[in-house]
Amino acid sequence: MEENITLPQLNQEQIRVLGCLLEKSKTTPEYYPLTVNALVAACNQKTSRKPVVNYNEETVIHTLDSLQKNRTGLYRDGWLLPCDQIQTQFGHTISIDTG
Repeated sequence: MEENITLPQLNQEQIRVLGCLLEKSKTTPEYYPLTVNALVAACNQKTSRKPVVNYNEETVIHTLDSLQKNRTGLYRDGWLLPCDQIQTQFGHTISIDTG
């Protein structure tokens, strides 16, 4: 019997941050996991983004914290410094078909 999974409701910032993490993990795996600065740049990217946003580091870190609390499979490894690494594990919460 299949288990029904209720996915968390995400706000616009959470969608952007999560989307950027997923995108960059697939398109530029050599730079993944991302630093906070790289994630801010990915969120603020002017091409292939609608709407274009201007998030700062504080917004991105707050959004990462809220994603972690929403049980999206996101975890962190000390992001107090901009060069610290961010990692994600989506498989436990969301099945992604990459084929």
